[in-house]
Amino acid sequence: MDYNVQMVSSIKTLTLVNLSEARAIAKLDSSAISTSVEKYVTDNQFSYYVLLNVWAHQVVANSSEEGWVYIWLRIQQCGLLPVIREASDLADKIIHGEAPDWDYTYGYFGVLAKRDYSICDPRLVELLTILRFPKRFSPKYADIILSDSLKAFLDLNTLIKEENRREPSRFIVSAVKARVHQDRKSVV
Repeated sequence: MDYNVQMVSSIKTLTLVNLSEARAIAKLDSSAISTSVEKYVTDNQFSYYVLLNVWAHQVVANSSEEGWVYIWLRIQQCGLLPVIREASDLADKIIHGEAPDWDYTYGYFGVLAKRDYSICDPRLVELLTILRFPKRFSPKYADIILSDSLKAFLDLNTLIKEENRREPSRFIVSAVKARVHQDRKSVV
């Protein structure tokens, strides 16, 4: 057994999510993103364990225990990856100013806010850090996601190649030439 695995499995006082709960969440996510469910769960249970506990401690330290309870209930209901996606989407909306009164609008994430934040409030940075923290989580053996991503990339690449092969419209070419010719005359 690896020394790091022994260390993680012996910690009991700092855990908000135990190893069996992390394994159950990994199993909940596995059917949507992997064809090898058991291998996915076995190889990712410690990643789930570490991520869930670090994220939980961030939420508790910077918000409240109630905030973590609501997030944990949602994770148990639909899995970790959908909650990460929802948290990241909410953070993007806050950054782009598309989430007015977000703490009243966005359900279980609303408990993270201790008050309404102005855009200049430094506590907003902490909140965005909490929401975006698990965004880069990349589990092993997520072959369905990899194949879907590769297929989407190749489809887009094919579409762009087809666009580049088309003959441009004669009207557009003549309009561009006229505009370039007109701009050259105005410079001289």
